Amino acid sequence: MAKQSYLANHLQYIKLCNFIRKVDGAGTIQTPATKLAAFIVLVIFFIFIVLIQLVLLLFVKRRK
Repeated sequence: MAKQSYLANHLQYIKLCNFIRKVDGAGTIQTPATKLAAFIVLVIFFIFIVLIQLVLLLFVKRRK
């Protein structure tokens, strides 16, 4: 349970930072559409990482 809350806290922090800023590092103005696109990319990245961890967990459990 602690790992799930740890991941959720990081996701909320990144989401908050993404929606607060008005201009990104390249100097482009952040519209709601670009903020949503950035958030979707982050969510896909987190899902990808979780899937990799689950696959590795399955391989480790099979060896035991």
